[in-house]
Amino acid sequence: MLQSPSVELLRKHGPDKARARHPEETGALLLEACHSTGEASFEHTVELQGITFNSSLQMENSDYYRVLTPALERLFLSSLQDSQLNWSCTGCTILGYSRNGNSGVIVHFRLLFTPQDSQPLSSTLEEEALRHGLAAALHKQGFSLPAYGTISSASLTGPNKISSHRPGLKSDCGSRPAMQTASRIVGGSEASRGEFPWQVSLRENNEHFCGAAILTEKWLVSAAHCFTEFQDPAMWAAYTGTTSLRGSDSSAVKMDISQIIPHPSYNAETADYDVAVLELKRPVTFTKYIQPVCLPDAGHHFPTSKKCLISGWGYLKEDFLVKPEFLQKATVELLDQNLCSSLYSHVLTDRMMCAGYLEGKVDSCQGDSGGPLVCQEPSGRFFLAGIVSWGIGCAEARRPGVYTRVTKLRDWILEAISAFPTSIVRTVPPVHFRTNSNMVSTEEVNTTTGATPTTSPALTASRPVTAARPQECGGRPGFSKPSKIVGGTDASRGEIPWQVSLKEDSRHFCGATIIGDRWLLSAAHCFNETMTEEIEAYVGTTSLNGTDENAVKVNVTRVIPHPLFNPMILDFDVAVLELARPLVFNKYIQPVCLPLAVQKFPVGKKCLISGWGDLQEGNDTKPEILQKASVGIIEQNTCNFLYNFSLTEQMICAGFMEGMVDSCQGDSGGPLACEVTPGVFYLAGIVSWGFGCAQAMRPGVYSRITKLTDWILDTISQLPSGSTSIPSSSVIPRTSTTAIFTQPSTMAASPASRTILGTKMSTNMSETSTALRMTKTAKPTQTPVVPCTSLTFKCSSKVCIGKENPECDGVVDCSNGFDERNCDCGITTSLAFSKIVGGSSAARGEWPWQVSLWLQRKEHKCGAVLIADRWLLSAAHCFDIYSDPKMWVAFLGTPFLSGIDGKMEKIFRIYKHPFYNVYSLDYDVALLELSTPVTFSRTIRPICLPDNSHIFHEGARCFITGWGSTKEGGLMSKHLQKAAVNMIGDQACKKFYPVQISSRMLCAGFPQGTIDSCSGDAGGPLACKEPSGKWFLAGITSWGYGCARPYFPGVYTKVTAVQGWIVQNLKL
Repeated sequence: MLQSPSVELLRKHGPDKARARHPEETGALLLEACHSTGEASFEHTVELQGITFNSSLQMENSDYYRVLTPALERLFLSSLQDSQLNWSCTGCTILGYSRNGNSGVIVHFRLLFTPQDSQPLSSTLEEEALRHGLAAALHKQGFSLPAYGTISSASLTGPNKISSHRPGLKSDCGSRPAMQTASRIVGGSEASRGEFPWQVSLRENNEHFCGAAILTEKWLVSAAHCFTEFQDPAMWAAYTGTTSLRGSDSSAVKMDISQIIPHPSYNAETADYDVAVLELKRPVTFTKYIQPVCLPDAGHHFPTSKKCLISGWGYLKEDFLVKPEFLQKATVELLDQNLCSSLYSHVLTDRMMCAGYLEGKVDSCQGDSGGPLVCQEPSGRFFLAGIVSWGIGCAEARRPGVYTRVTKLRDWILEAISAFPTSIVRTVPPVHFRTNSNMVSTEEVNTTTGATPTTSPALTASRPVTAARPQECGGRPGFSKPSKIVGGTDASRGEIPWQVSLKEDSRHFCGATIIGDRWLLSAAHCFNETMTEEIEAYVGTTSLNGTDENAVKVNVTRVIPHPLFNPMILDFDVAVLELARPLVFNKYIQPVCLPLAVQKFPVGKKCLISGWGDLQEGNDTKPEILQKASVGIIEQNTCNFLYNFSLTEQMICAGFMEGMVDSCQGDSGGPLACEVTPGVFYLAGIVSWGFGCAQAMRPGVYSRITKLTDWILDTISQLPSGSTSIPSSSVIPRTSTTAIFTQPSTMAASPASRTILGTKMSTNMSETSTALRMTKTAKPTQTPVVPCTSLTFKCSSKVCIGKENPECDGVVDCSNGFDERNCDCGITTSLAFSKIVGGSSAARGEWPWQVSLWLQRKEHKCGAVLIADRWLLSAAHCFDIYSDPKMWVAFLGTPFLSGIDGKMEKIFRIYKHPFYNVYSLDYDVALLELSTPVTFSRTIRPICLPDNSHIFHEGARCFITGWGSTKEGGLMSKHLQKAAVNMIGDQACKKFYPVQISSRMLCAGFPQGTIDSCSGDAGGPLACKEPSGKWFLAGITSWGYGCARPYFPGVYTKVTAVQGWIVQNLKL
């Protein structure tokens, strides 16, 4: 009988230690190879009836995806339980969703089998079993999905497909070399002495092997997989009280291990229950450098997106087998369990949790195993959320670290230790905020202010404290920061470069925040009695006296409070301030990012407040140095209850239930900034009001920026001024004339998209006297062969050539002419190229690849570009709402919006890029398949698709075309418009849009504005002419801020970045 592959947990001496393996699908194998691999898989497409397709199904973090995916996996697996394949089927993976013509859901999935000798497996047998199983499972009552409907039927839409993907491995079959146990901090920094006083280095034969954390004077906790090979306690020693791997600190303590107790259910193959407790031979003496971490209660909740800390001496990067001399630390984010489980093919158990970032860059690695993942609670103490366990690679994208979830194993830890009478573990239960009757919020505060939490009629601990003195855990008495807002500390120079001090007669009266080179944000209530001409803004300094050499003083020329500002209740408490001259940004003067209107700052997220306000209530002494403090976002309903339901939607709360940290008088108008991605801060709020300063149950109230972003951007854009740059993540798709969308469901409510802005010019071009310019016979040449890189053209023979942009240039560079294939493209009429300044009308045949997409045959909504006889390219966001291809038609071969003289074609299928993000508009590209091929003519021809190595140089003169609005907010043009724009380099593009530009985007236009695409142009081409005379598609019109505004060029999907996906789908 074939055995399902088992996985060993490998541990070796020295720098070659491998990380523990963990099961994950590394790719299905061919059915014919079943007997050598032990596995086979089949891919299916099933059409579901009874539920409706929604574009959110293509986003893994959407509620619909998270509900439907595990439900379908259960359905497909259970459908085989009464068949002879029940014991052979070992897993199901949902590959993706699409839509049928009737708004139904089509699901693509893979079933994994481990064939048994007594149960032969064939594709016919597998398909028949699945078909009958699904019919039987749905026959009576269907399959109910609360809030989404009931699946009434599931029909196989085609034959099953044997997966032929085979990993390129040289190892024996059944192994999973990509699955590794994490053991080091990648992307971290050195920790200070005493910063992690619970950190332990476990050494085997005097070499650091794993991490651990101190629970009590006698007990440590680590990962069970650290001890699969070396189980003798005499082989181990523990070092603590030091950040040096050599243990050279005077505070370093070496401890011997008396026993090692792994969890009895630990599974070396799956890394489930990956926890062990270690008893020390002698109790360790706590000092300011040696402290226990707090063990959370079983009911303790660590919310998704919470920022926590990892620490260890593991490798600094994957496959770099050198450990750091000093302890490393890094901040990671807790990830949603369902999302992480999908990233790891659903092998996670309830005893596992994920932390890191989807983009990678920060993670634990080899050598960090067993180390702590700690989260700071509002009390300031640190709780052990996880233990470093496993992962794939180190800091790889979409492969976050996996940690043992301590709350699920906390009871066993206590039971294992309780057999020994010297154990006193510091654990603190969650404290639930309650009214005298019903609970208002279940947000956990986890206070540790005494041996038992202080109770009152409104604040009740849900469980008794299980430790004698919980106040002794999770503290950092040896970690000293510059100390002294209330409860804050001194900010370092350049740490909060967007902070502004507003002064009147040299007296600080409010704070403000830099959002552009000429624009500040503050609170409207700051200016009730202040004359604008007397206000001075100080930036670039942490000194209230402005004595830093980097300090800059600028006069304020205008204060624009929100028109709905209510001074009685402080609703809409925001004002825009214009400066007399632009700021020069440097490392001490920088703008903060404005968030999207749809951006969420989750409850519990730690954010920064800063200011020169009073250090305590009732004491009006201002600090000399800028103060900062970390506060947590508080659940809106809870805060509203605390303030007798006086909060509005334009307000947000932050702070701590127990008080102690807060903004105060003099901080008004200052920023509440949240780090959304490492090193990038977004403005979540503006200091507005509160009851007292840092009082218990009275958190600070801030103006909620996401509710005010539209007004802020509109105000700035409507006021004439000099140059400005607003670092906003307010992505404006070219499918609407609205300045910024307010919620995901309305982002593309009108999929009409961008057109050419600028001065219109007339053209007298002949529409009939020109002919197509065809490619001349290509001449062979000897082009030098070079090593292959991302910037070199690769011939079909896998040989790379050193010539820039060799495709379709009329010269054969590849020995087999591969570079000159499919070159009947990019040809336009010979008299079509007049000099263009600004926008002008296009002649017939001048842009033969331009396509107009009409919705329901009623009106033009988007542009598209012809790339083959059956294929168009457009922007994915055009189809956010209307994704049924039957609703769309394409008009080709005409410059007239009416479609006159053009050819109408039906759309057969629409393929959106699988990584398309509806919020950021990343991967904003879609392929449209026509129902019938078009015949090429003088007015209908494809544009050339560039190779992924093709270079479009900065400053190159290219053309945009479309029927969109001829001015922002204007009507569609009835005649195709064209305009010349300059290609803008990646670095310059990111200066205009500092946060939201991805490597799949490019900018084109002019810094001064005047020419741009606009509403109605989305999906249209950005075309560049090469020296060969052929036109290549550089970009697809995607988004921008407004239309033709200064310092906000158009943003286009970079075709070379998605060329591989396009070509792959064209071959289907």
